[in-house]
Amino acid sequence: DLPFSDRFRELCAAIDRDPEALALGGGEDYVLLFTLPAGRRPPRPFHCTEIGTITSDRRLRQVGAGEVGRTEDLPILGWDHLTGK
Repeated sequence: DLPFSDRFRELCAAIDRDPEALALGGGEDYVLLFTLPAGRRPPRPFHCTEIGTITSDRRLRQVGAGEVGRTEDLPILGWDHLTGK
């Protein structure tokens, strides 16, 4: 449930790129990503969008990919600031 602006979608169409693929592995941060303790929500004035849940298995999965209840493993893309790769 990634939040894409209309302008981002227009850009992706102009350069013939998939918005989700570009957001997940394009190499540039496009929004601030942060975590909160379970059960906590940010205050409404911040207009945050919940996009996922942190788990202990270190896998990146997309839930509901195309159909309800379906889970799909996503490739590891982008830059890992901790390993430098």
